[in-house]
Amino acid sequence: MPTNDQDRAQQEILDFTEFPTPDLAQWRTEVERLLKGASFDKRMITRTLEGPTLQPLYAEETAEPVDPAPFVRGRAPRSAGEPWRLIADPTELEAEIDPLSVAALSGGIIVPADWDALHRTGPERMILIDTAPYAEGGADVVLQLACAMAAGVEILRELESRGEEILTSALRLCAGFRIGSHLFVEAAKLRAARQMWHRILEVADIPLESRGLSIHAATASRSKSLYDPHTNILRATTETFAAIIGGADTIHVAPFDALSGEASDLGRRVARNIQLILRDEAHLGRVQDPGGGSWYLEQLTRDLADSAWNRFQAIEAVGGMSAALAKGMIRQWTTISAAARAQAAATGRKTIVGVNRYPAPENLGDSTAAVPADDGESDPSIAPRREAEPFERLRIAIERHRAAVGELEIFIATLGPVGRYMPRLDFITSFFGAGGFGLIRTGGFKSPEAAALAATAAAPVAVVIVGADDTWAEDAPATAALIRAADPSARIYLAGLPRDGEILAALQDAGVSEFIHLRSDMPDVLGDLAATLEVQV
Repeated sequence: MPTNDQDRAQQEILDFTEFPTPDLAQWRTEVERLLKGASFDKRMITRTLEGPTLQPLYAEETAEPVDPAPFVRGRAPRSAGEPWRLIADPTELEAEIDPLSVAALSGGIIVPADWDALHRTGPERMILIDTAPYAEGGADVVLQLACAMAAGVEILRELESRGEEILTSALRLCAGFRIGSHLFVEAAKLRAARQMWHRILEVADIPLESRGLSIHAATASRSKSLYDPHTNILRATTETFAAIIGGADTIHVAPFDALSGEASDLGRRVARNIQLILRDEAHLGRVQDPGGGSWYLEQLTRDLADSAWNRFQAIEAVGGMSAALAKGMIRQWTTISAAARAQAAATGRKTIVGVNRYPAPENLGDSTAAVPADDGESDPSIAPRREAEPFERLRIAIERHRAAVGELEIFIATLGPVGRYMPRLDFITSFFGAGGFGLIRTGGFKSPEAAALAATAAAPVAVVIVGADDTWAEDAPATAALIRAADPSARIYLAGLPRDGEILAALQDAGVSEFIHLRSDMPDVLGDLAATLEVQV
């Protein structure tokens, strides 16, 4: 039994009032001191591929009052028994897909008959505003939200023109969102959708109690990979967590091995269990709005809603969603967003575990796995683009070529003590492993002559010289020159990019063909190497 002295001691331990509370300016000053001259904006502010810019700290001084619009915290109070509905198969929704998303996916044009058919389904039939074509095509969350709102407004208008009341139509609508891998941005996306929809229905004079938006969330295919498919379980878990935090009414989790063709029993069981564990063991469904009150999430919700509203107005200005699709606006915006996403993956700024970072050692070259070809600008549809596809397309082709002609190995000529070059060795291992090339690892040569002799004897398809910066002036160019002398056609890479122009020129003169660094485009570099080896990609 604690004594009074023990109680007083415990209270003193937990009393933090003796410490001064720093304000935001003091925090900023201390951070800048620790940065030692580095740019605060470059080091501390995150510019996401999804649209919003993330601040390093969200505090009371900078946050707007936490007073979310109605329904941001959810369409209705969550049931303790079933806080959201688990959807094992998308057909369980029993909904009509909106004609706009069908046109976006097919590249077709909306005609009056499409709206007539939707109207004939009857006022009791749910209509799914499906944003999957935009999300899977590479659209950022701001564009996804804008497309959802624009599609919803156009559906209301078209059904009203056919005699259906706006209130009746609004109650039929369900917004379908694919959930990506950015946890808080995706959670804020669902909250922002309800905020925007409430604003739209408010303008339409719909009663407050009927302005809630039903949301169906599904894990995105865009973020998944064929290689190392078990990492898809982690991605799906993060995405499901985001959907729950965002207040989704129904959630579908795709099996982790769905990309390989028909999902396995294990894949389907794991998909179901992800939701069950988050619901019944993590107890996420016991809280109405788990992220509510967080300065970060609340501000992010407002920022997304504001940005998406501007984009929504731009769509309305050209005549609505069908007009924006017909004019190619939606496809153009999606393509721009997808290109930025692809570039981030290509240069490693966006990590895809098992693909462009820590590539899995498995071989799909002898399987039936197939990656769609990139049709580029010739296809008017908004085609789905997975972030891993450029790597998978190349790697499968190289693995099949290896099976036909033999090993395609990269010799890694390491120079100096292992502790000096290990970070670059890890980088190079992931870089060329992402292309499916075999790697000949070495333990650190003590001289250029030893490195060149071993590289020449191995007869690789390419050599990568890996060493610390201080090897670039003498050992690296000497190694490259010796390899070039033994094999004039050798393809020689250097891990790193010297800033000193003289050193760079000396390495090029010695025979270095290309420099592999953090800004290198992996699919481009690996594709060029594959082309010299006559690999059919």
